[in-house]
Amino acid sequence: MVAKCTAASPRITSCLLAGCLLFHLAATAQARSLPAIALPLSQAVSQLSGKVIEPPSKQILSAIQLARAAWLEADADAFARLFATSGEFVVPGERWVGPAAIRKAAASYFEQYSVLAIDLQSTLVEGNRAAVEWTWVDIEKATGRRNSAEDAIAIDFQNSKIQRWREYIDTQTPMQQQDGG
Repeated sequence: MVAKCTAASPRITSCLLAGCLLFHLAATAQARSLPAIALPLSQAVSQLSGKVIEPPSKQILSAIQLARAAWLEADADAFARLFATSGEFVVPGERWVGPAAIRKAAASYFEQYSVLAIDLQSTLVEGNRAAVEWTWVDIEKATGRRNSAEDAIAIDFQNSKIQRWREYIDTQTPMQQQDGG
């Protein structure tokens, strides 16, 4: 199944692409008659051997919660530690590669902004990939200006580390909701 997304503006296109990604992950799981979060055979084997091995889906969900906590606590080091050596952090117009560059980018952000809230809306996990939707609220330290965004995030994992974190950020819809539009 291939989803086709088109739109008039780059912001709308980003949101549609993120929506298509979420739809694709859900449709793929449904087509295979599997839940979106499936436990691997290694978990059953680990139970037989008496060893407890955390399934990849739980590791991924844990990493997402750790990333959320790192942003809320303004902890650039904690966020960067979640990434593989060649891990990428991509937001509209910016890309950082490697934990050192990601830590520097996050630290720079924390110098300018305080994150007030991150409300997790949904999470889909399939294999080593996750799609996350969350609502983000921050405040600019210099001006006191409050900002809201709805994010869709595509995350690829490799050996329990983030290989690629790609955000699609919608700042227009939350502002329209605040304005009553």
